[in-house]
Amino acid sequence: PNFGRIIAWKVVSFHGGRSPESVAKGDLEVWPYVVTSRVSGRSLDAVWPEMTRSNRLEVAAELGRITRELRDLSIDDEKDYWGPFWASCCSDVAGRHAQDDVPRELSDSIPLFLESSGVPDSTARVLLHTEILDQHVLAVECDDRFVMCAMIDFADGRIGLPEYEFAAPVEFVFRGESGLLRAFLEAYGENDSDLIPERSERMLAWSFHHRYGSLRRMLQ
Repeated sequence: PNFGRIIAWKVVSFHGGRSPESVAKGDLEVWPYVVTSRVSGRSLDAVWPEMTRSNRLEVAAELGRITRELRDLSIDDEKDYWGPFWASCCSDVAGRHAQDDVPRELSDSIPLFLESSGVPDSTARVLLHTEILDQHVLAVECDDRFVMCAMIDFADGRIGLPEYEFAAPVEFVFRGESGLLRAFLEAYGENDSDLIPERSERMLAWSFHHRYGSLRRMLQ
């Protein structure tokens, strides 16, 4: 809980927006809470239909830069909370998706795909939001285009592997629109040599492993 409170203050507001002020905090039974002043902006899912193609590419790139800034914040990772969490994500991946009402031949093919894609595990640990969704990114209109002004909801924020962060924006922000993922990754700091078909396969594999990954939603 304290992780979420601290990180939210660091990255929640940009493009001239005001960071929220802390109004109250405490505990409700076993749940800690914090009440802040209202954050400006509209959620990205609300303004997305109003945005031009070029504006969407701009926002995708800015989202990549903000994600990189979050990753580059210094951390203290003395306790390995990621290990047990990642083990649960890797447990019976195909079985979890098979319960999600998808064609059996697809869910049965997941283990072989994961084996060939080589999802990495390493000692790298960074700060993660984990749920960069269109509902968690706020934007304001400026000179006939929308710019990001805030990122909210760090309830599931954690320390972990960098690529775990990519699954959510791919599915819930870019939604398969050509060019947006490339704009995001280039702004994030990826080189052209990294943007190869095999990389797409690895990112799909990470989406399968994500705690809330859903092959059914991907197909939709």
